[in-house]
Amino acid sequence: MLGQLSAISPDYEKAKIAAARLFKIFDRKSAIDSSSEDGLTPVRMFTSACIFVTRSMLASLELLETLKDNSVKIAILLKRLPVVRGFRN
Repeated sequence: MLGQLSAISPDYEKAKIAAARLFKIFDRKSAIDSSSEDGLTPVRMFTSACIFVTRSMLASLELLETLKDNSVKIAILLKRLPVVRGFRN
């Protein structure tokens, strides 16, 4: 019986230390106050990221639309210009 106890003794000590560490984690005061509305939460961070991406996409679409409109205007103007030094319209 003594041989069996000495065989599991290291495992028992490891389990005892692990349990003490777990209780220490459970008992500590969290740096995050879940009842507070202040600060960034994962949901707010995700929402902010979505808003940023959406605004960026809208800005890109507006830029593309502006470029398209301007390229049409430029093409119309180029058609009206006479041929200059070998360039064709």
